[in-house]
Amino acid sequence: MSRPVTAASAMIGVPSAPYATGAVLAISDSPDAAKAKVVEALSEAAQGKLAEAKKRITGLANLPPGPWADTAKSLETRLASPSSVALAKARELVDNGKAPQAIELLTKANTSPLPDDPALPRLRAELALLLVVNDKPDLTKAESLANESAKAREALAFYVQGRILEAKGNSDAAGALFSRAIEAAKADAEPAFWWREVARTALISRALDDLEE
Repeated sequence: MSRPVTAASAMIGVPSAPYATGAVLAISDSPDAAKAKVVEALSEAAQGKLAEAKKRITGLANLPPGPWADTAKSLETRLASPSSVALAKARELVDNGKAPQAIELLTKANTSPLPDDPALPRLRAELALLLVVNDKPDLTKAESLANESAKAREALAFYVQGRILEAKGNSDAAGALFSRAIEAAKADAEPAFWWREVARTALISRALDDLEE
């Protein structure tokens, strides 16, 4: 008499879908394991390994309400756009007369950024601007940052490019970039940002100079 064929997975206890997949792994994490992941993510973030930290912290489950859950949520929020966090701190430093520290902070943030960070082009543009207006301008580095930022049509990048060309004595090309900055800024999320008025003033001033010649 023949015996019925039994699937090997049933015989040796291999779990069937969805339990055989990794889809439920995070859900099965114990609170202690979840806390360990928070610690690891914090360490990775401190080392500049933002992509790794973001992957580790996203969707973390089984943390009961309290300090650990709050820390995880805060870190996840910051990792959504590290450039925005760095920009806020840098602007505060500039407001307090600490531009060199702001340059250092933004330079560090740009060393290992998240490629998909929506605020990264603005970070590079503001760092470029600080390098242009610094007591010891670094036009080479500023130009590289502005060019990279301009690929994302960041309006401030066009303005910085204009400032660099102006410093090199190419006023006509600088004026064209100031105009481009003003046009690009029409869709800017920060319409009152101070540099737009600076760009417009520079453009108007140049036009008046041309009329006087």
